[in-house]
Amino acid sequence: MSGTVSLRTPMRTGLPHLLPAAALGIACVTSFILLLMFRPHVPGEAATAAVLDTILLWNSLLPRAAIALISGAALGLSGALLQRVLRNPIADASTLGIASGAQLALTLGLSFLPLLTGISRELLAFAGGFSAVAIVLALSWRRGLDPVTVAISGMIVSLIAASLSVTLVLARGEYAMSIHIWGAGALNQQDWSGVVALAPRLAAGILAAALLLRPLRVLALDDSSARSLGVALQGVRFSILVLAVWLSASVTAMVGIIGFLGLAAPTMARFCGARTTGQVMMAAPLAGAAVLFLADCLTQLLGPGFSDLVPTGAATALLGGPLLLLLLPRVHGFSAATATADAASRQLRKPAAALLLLAAALAIIVALVLTLSPTDHGWSVALGPLFSELLPFRLPRILASGGAGAMLGAAGFIMQRVTGNPIASPEVLGVSSGGGAGLTAALFLFGFPSPAIMLLGMALGSLAAFLVMIAIAGRSGFSAERLLLAGIAISAFCMAIVSMVLAQGDMRSYILLTWMSGSTNRA
Repeated sequence: MSGTVSLRTPMRTGLPHLLPAAALGIACVTSFILLLMFRPHVPGEAATAAVLDTILLWNSLLPRAAIALISGAALGLSGALLQRVLRNPIADASTLGIASGAQLALTLGLSFLPLLTGISRELLAFAGGFSAVAIVLALSWRRGLDPVTVAISGMIVSLIAASLSVTLVLARGEYAMSIHIWGAGALNQQDWSGVVALAPRLAAGILAAALLLRPLRVLALDDSSARSLGVALQGVRFSILVLAVWLSASVTAMVGIIGFLGLAAPTMARFCGARTTGQVMMAAPLAGAAVLFLADCLTQLLGPGFSDLVPTGAATALLGGPLLLLLLPRVHGFSAATATADAASRQLRKPAAALLLLAAALAIIVALVLTLSPTDHGWSVALGPLFSELLPFRLPRILASGGAGAMLGAAGFIMQRVTGNPIASPEVLGVSSGGGAGLTAALFLFGFPSPAIMLLGMALGSLAAFLVMIAIAGRSGFSAERLLLAGIAISAFCMAIVSMVLAQGDMRSYILLTWMSGSTNRA
């Protein structure tokens, strides 16, 4: 495949590469001991409180620890499989849109077919995740699954799936709000049923990965060499993709979205000394289990009382942005010149005629929106006094949406000119997500701030995200792949901050959801 990267690093010998693994293990053991020592106790009469504390220990705390280890291991193995089969060091359930697709499918099921969701929530999540990764692969197939193209396609699919999920949540009201809270990746358990359901799936995934170990080793070679060794590439890739998506979808269906753990676990495995395919496949699940377990212990230790500081999935998602930035030097793909040439070849031959046609279509749409209305007796055209009554409600929204579209178009044009990248935009470069992080900070600092403060917070957040992205991409001469991946990394970090507030489920969450939906209903 073109645009692929090598995952190999120089061999290191001796003890130093074992130190990170030992430190991670010691941190996990220490945090769990501290959690057992300082966990809150049920108040009340001593005997009753002791019984309730024992119930919480055996039916909540210990199952939660077990589900963290199992989920982390499953996601670590899924990430290692995806990175190997796509030869892409930034492939994971989050960057490929698998998690967002699974969440959208579950949101649809819980909103419209709750009975189907109760029968097979895992199957529904798998269908959504596999559909998302299929779209990503279809979009990037013409470029030979180039790492940058795959990452951008995954971001686009994730944005669309997340937007549809938010739309459903807002449409269904408080009933569906719980879907978004669950989607932040909460590991809270009330019994051992989650562990019993997920542990056999992890065992089956490990067994399947062991059976696919030889093809996985061969996939490290180029396609022609792999075919010469008798490997059916398309069948092997499809099998590995199905296994990876099934593992991540199973975790998503059980505990929600655990962001970027599949990206972090293989990277940590290689940092701790894993070099061969077999070593990475063994070490990545261990690293994933350790990272998720440690993050979950810390969220419980730092949280007030019996509540967590933040959902564990949102906490692990904060690793995604910085980790993507660290991996940027290892990612190579198509050049800016190639992308610019492709864009130039698709310019319109008669732009004036196209603009006139677009303007005429816009005028017709505006006229229909201003006059056409649904009534009890069907659709009707509002004329005369009825039109005058509707105009103050509809015209401001039309003007606001038109102005917003024009400003976004201007912003995208300026960014494309400044960066020399024909697919740069506020969404791709992380500017929009930075605005969400700025709004989140304003809600945290001021509770329910005024519109002016909210606008200032979003502007500062967007500006900070843009400056960080420019500073990072400037070190590589504003190359297309560095610029786009830096924007994706910043978007991941900012959206993790937004998810932390969304998971609280209070009025601030609704304000953020309204912002994410881009509504003009208050204009």
